[in-house]
Amino acid sequence: MSVLDPALAISSRDVIESYIESYRTVYLRKPAMRYLGNGWYLVDDEIVHQAIIIQETGRLQQMIRQQMSSRQLAPEMVQQRKSVVSRLIDRLRGL
Repeated sequence: MSVLDPALAISSRDVIESYIESYRTVYLRKPAMRYLGNGWYLVDDEIVHQAIIIQETGRLQQMIRQQMSSRQLAPEMVQQRKSVVSRLIDRLRGL
């Protein structure tokens, strides 16, 4: 398997879905987001590169883990988050 293996590529749809779900879980609202092309996205009227979005998604997921461990997250959000993770696992198993 090479470093440039297309099976390892992250699609813009994956980036958008994971960011939106993480953002919604933390802030309880959906951000406006669309792909502009060439790794650039429009997020709440700001142009942001894919690398920054992936980094921010990781930060949001860390916040979610902290909230879940300290029980600050509402039970319905915990259940919703589990379903998102389940969908991602199912998608990865299908590859």
